[in-house]
Amino acid sequence: MVMEVKDKFKPEPSVNVIAVYAGKGASHSWLWFVDLFEKYSIYPRFLDEVSVNDLRETSTLIVPGGDPVSLARAVGKKGLESMRKFVHRGGRYVGSCAGAYLPLRTSLSPLSHFNMVNLRIRNIGEKSDDNVKSYTPYGERCIIHPFRGDVIVRLDGQSMRAPVFGGPIFEWSDEVKILGVYEKVTEATQLFMDEGRVIELISGYPAVVRAETGRGDMLLMGPHLEYPGCDVGNRWLISWIGKNDPPCEDYESTSQSSFLKFREVCGDLLVVSGSFVSLPAMWRIGVKAWEPEKLQYFALSIWKRVKKMKDCDTAIYPFEEISSSLERVIHGAKEIKRNLKMKRDTAPLAEEMFDEILSATRKFMENYFLWKRIEDERKKA
Repeated sequence: MVMEVKDKFKPEPSVNVIAVYAGKGASHSWLWFVDLFEKYSIYPRFLDEVSVNDLRETSTLIVPGGDPVSLARAVGKKGLESMRKFVHRGGRYVGSCAGAYLPLRTSLSPLSHFNMVNLRIRNIGEKSDDNVKSYTPYGERCIIHPFRGDVIVRLDGQSMRAPVFGGPIFEWSDEVKILGVYEKVTEATQLFMDEGRVIELISGYPAVVRAETGRGDMLLMGPHLEYPGCDVGNRWLISWIGKNDPPCEDYESTSQSSFLKFREVCGDLLVVSGSFVSLPAMWRIGVKAWEPEKLQYFALSIWKRVKKMKDCDTAIYPFEEISSSLERVIHGAKEIKRNLKMKRDTAPLAEEMFDEILSATRKFMENYFLWKRIEDERKKA
């Protein structure tokens, strides 16, 4: 039986500085948070595996989907300890998919360096189970992925559609507050198990939970409530995260010519990524599959915002630096295409290219949200 669950949120901090982790181990799904925050005129910061070591200026930390083991390995013991201290002193942690797995208690290194929430998951099993068709290795066992796509979730008393792409199905526990539960599959759910077993696995079990740790709060989500088009989930998530009013970032002046050069390189990347989509390839980086079309996803995310900027004379990261990074991405994509034709191994090239586009996109988004905040404030003046 599905229970209706509600929660009373703590008051928002007077200044809510939101930071999104967009470093190694994160997939392209952190860009869904970019879309969400732009939609609600929120101006986040973006962190990589180094800058996450210093969360003193952060109020809310977002950890998106990806590969939790690769993420923990990239951040390292020091970074995980920084995140632990951040929550204990009163910070708010929002984990989606991989970000929801990350804080769960485990003896598996390097995840064991975080270990903040004593909560079990239902979608864990044995690799020898013939019924398990989609899974991720997890020590001697595996994380089972029984389905993919839209399911019905009951959250805060209302039912909504929300996509799941490998996120956890939690067991019931008295140690956390259950905010939302899985109800049922939909016609858009891609099943990797017998439907009856999938329904038994998810129906009525926790999808979204809240854990109070130290003075802080942790929101862990199996479904991607930040997903574009998941309007009810988007509104609910924003109500939990809250608005923000961070201090304006320091920035430096940049020449118009460097921005125009950057636009030109972005246009080149868009063309190259478009021709990349149809490549007959797939690369496993960590435990995540990276398909050729994900390059275009990053390129389009940058391009649609570059077109809005028209001109820009402010930057946190110089546009020359981001242009050089994108040129390396373009070169890498061309090298991959050449090597595929010659039937050579392209996995190392792909990993390098996706690391580069992740870094360049993160730096661009820092500049974009700085520009957007300045423009929004000018319009209000």
